[in-house]
Amino acid sequence: MTRIASFATLLLFLLLTGCTVGPNYKRPQVSVPQQWTVAPARGTSTNPPETDAWWLSFQDPELNSLITRAVDRNLDLKLALERVQEARAARGIARSGFFPTLDADVSATRLRGDSIKG
Repeated sequence: MTRIASFATLLLFLLLTGCTVGPNYKRPQVSVPQQWTVAPARGTSTNPPETDAWWLSFQDPELNSLITRAVDRNLDLKLALERVQEARAARGIARSGFFPTLDADVSATRLRGDSIKG
């Protein structure tokens, strides 16, 4: 068992030292242009994308109120969000089997000399 443990320690040491960078490492200098040099394709725009709140462009307080209430009371959307979070948690639990574990066990036995008859 000690041979396996020492081999595993050596292997871990070699893997970790393989990731180090030497003391004389210098980050390479790369020249990057300040602006994209190719003209935009036809039908595209360089303007920032519009916001997700497209209905605000109508400037209608009634529409804003309706959409706000629909988002707040949309239980299906909230349920879908909860299901996504539940699926992520289940994935985390399933992935946990790939991580190392540490177990310990302790036991003790006491025998009395007078209970043994020979």
